[in-house]
Amino acid sequence: MAAFMVMTPPASGDPVSDAVKTAFVKDGFSWAALFFAPLWALYHGLWLVLTCWIVISLAIGAVGDFFSMGAGQVLSLAFSLLFALEANQLRRWTLQRRGWQLSGVVVGRDREEYERRYFDRLLAAGQPQDDPSTPAPERRRAEPPRARATGTGVIGSMPTPRGA
Repeated sequence: MAAFMVMTPPASGDPVSDAVKTAFVKDGFSWAALFFAPLWALYHGLWLVLTCWIVISLAIGAVGDFFSMGAGQVLSLAFSLLFALEANQLRRWTLQRRGWQLSGVVVGRDREEYERRYFDRLLAAGQPQDDPSTPAPERRRAEPPRARATGTGVIGSMPTPRGA
């Protein structure tokens, strides 16, 4: 089972369109980003990430030409693995820069399961997330527990002063 971070778009006022646009970003390694990094970044609309990937790839190529082919291949493989490890976090970071909010984390085996879990939990809450028309429930401030009165006047290891 994989964990997915649920990213919701900035509220447009229409809960149905917001639900359709909700993005589920896998937490972990991305095989697609390992083998098809530029296409993966284009597919997700990560223009800044794609630009940085191109610049770093060109720099690695220049380093490989300067030293030897073996060094360039090792650096290229290491960069590809690092990119695949961090690709989904870069996607989440880009969505947050665009105003999307982290709405929760769900776990599931496949797309149908994790989407069903998230939307069932959302419906069980009784209201769409971030709906400005519904008032927030009142929250009472938790009061600290009160000590029971005992004849010794000692709570724990510290006695209370006499006459207090």
